[in-house]
Amino acid sequence: MVMNKKSKDALTLAILALDSSLDPKKLAVVMDALPESDEPEMVGDKTAKDESEKEQDERVAKDKDESEEEKKKAEEKAEDESEEEKKKAEVAKDAAIKLAVDSFRAELKSADEARRAVRPTVGDVAMDSAEEVYSFALDTLKVDHKGVSGVPALRALYSVASSKAPSAPRIAQDADFDKKFPDLKRFR
Repeated sequence: MVMNKKSKDALTLAILALDSSLDPKKLAVVMDALPESDEPEMVGDKTAKDESEKEQDERVAKDKDESEEEKKKAEEKAEDESEEEKKKAEVAKDAAIKLAVDSFRAELKSADEARRAVRPTVGDVAMDSAEEVYSFALDTLKVDHKGVSGVPALRALYSVASSKAPSAPRIAQDADFDKKFPDLKRFR
């Protein structure tokens, strides 16, 4: 009879269970003397090879289940990272929009300040940028501003030029106007 290692161990345990008076060392010597084989041993209708194939199939199924779980975890992780990237992109987009709105507000405020500053010289103007407003006022004062750019530089140039120009236009009057209306001086 040819036996493999597993079947020898199982047979040894079965013999010792049946007859406990046997010496386990002597039984082990006898069992070792039996030739070993790689051929499957018949067990009922199934062979030992069938059992090992079944175990192998179970391992493959288990590995497949584990790999599917790993794939699911990897997909979940990728989805989480994707959602995180979307959130970061949305935050960056919101920050860019806020920066653009703040910049636009600053430009409008600067243009409004420029319109108020040049009102005594040119009156009310309807221009959208402070640079255009100051340029128009400097052109009206006949001040050369070529090569000068930027609102702070134009504002400073306008301030200097407007301080030298007359502040209000004079109204043409007749020479005897004050004589005709003597009480008019109190309204000046």
